[in-house]
Amino acid sequence: MVELAGIEPGQRILDPSAGTGSLLRAARRKFGLSLTYAAVEVNHAMAADLRERLADEVHHGDFLGLTPARVGRFPRILIHPPLAHGADVPHILHALGFLEPGGRLVGICADGASQGRILRPLVEARGGVWLPLSPHLFTGVGTRMRAVLFTLAA
Repeated sequence: MVELAGIEPGQRILDPSAGTGSLLRAARRKFGLSLTYAAVEVNHAMAADLRERLADEVHHGDFLGLTPARVGRFPRILIHPPLAHGADVPHILHALGFLEPGGRLVGICADGASQGRILRPLVEARGGVWLPLSPHLFTGVGTRMRAVLFTLAA
């Protein structure tokens, strides 16, 4: 995801569903301190951990309740939102509003009917990538969910 994002040194990146910070850690492994890392996390303990160990900016709360006026806009967004019950679709659509002009969002979504009907045409219309992933990818976390890796340009 970090490679597909085309992140450049000095950029400010956002993970709007940060969880344990795995996407931000991947970016930090590649870019070190040359980026500004911003995270949004609804879980209080995870947000505190992100603030202490990983992110320069941490916004504790539900991402869907935040606005670009409060958090800002970003040239790059990495997102792995909640996938259950189609929650990924509104998170991804909301995240698009946080992209700077010319920005790029890279994410993972479920490979379901609503994602294919709503997100895939948007990705294709903007010249993005829609890459189905192996269902074995998430067996380590106890699921065989079908998912897609995608890119979206602002």
